[in-house]
Amino acid sequence: MGLFSQEESFEYGLKLGGIISKSYIEMINWQAEKAEYILNKTGKITVIVLDNYSVHKSKEVKKNLEK
Repeated sequence: MGLFSQEESFEYGLKLGGIISKSYIEMINWQAEKAEYILNKTGKITVIVLDNYSVHKSKEVKKNLEK
């Protein structure tokens, strides 16, 4: 999984095998923590875009995103 921040950084998580809901949730939660830190420090909002990949639409992921 790759995460791109224009003119700032490219971060990625390497996962052997398929990406499952649990590993995706861990990565999204990591990004949410970083986004909160950046918002508090700079006032900049982080936007996370999800496509229609099946993991993004799983019940477990949707439940986690509601937090």
